[in-house]
Amino acid sequence: MTRQMLVLVAAFGCFGPIVAGCGGSGVKLYPVTGTVKFNGQPVEGAVVSFRCEELKKIATGTTDAEGRFKLTTYQEGEGAVAGKHAVTVTKVSTPRADHGELSMDDAVKQTRAPAETRTLLPAKYADPERPLIFLTVSASEKNDFTIELVE
Repeated sequence: MTRQMLVLVAAFGCFGPIVAGCGGSGVKLYPVTGTVKFNGQPVEGAVVSFRCEELKKIATGTTDAEGRFKLTTYQEGEGAVAGKHAVTVTKVSTPRADHGELSMDDAVKQTRAPAETRTLLPAKYADPERPLIFLTVSASEKNDFTIELVE
């Protein structure tokens, strides 16, 4: 390897991470956490989406057993852009077939059949075209939200 090539490799090694950044987004993100409750109870396994129309960015998170979520835009948990967001919350269930002692033909028929999904929260909270919840992510304040869903 020539001296010039070594200099280039060394330079890229030092500055490569700076150039790469967070996916090259150039957008400042702020930590966002929260809790989702349905009829007063925490919801586990719900997907929360914050959509900022102004910057065309979406951040999502999934709730844990206590109903808590942390939003991700590019890398896990880094947050969302500042501004007003339309918020949707969804939770679906897909039944799993217990194949047990099925014949090969019956098993193939079941795997070809589309799985039915059930919405476990009111569909009105999942519609991105008609959002019911709007929250503002702040660049200067703590962003910890409680999202109360009701029947």
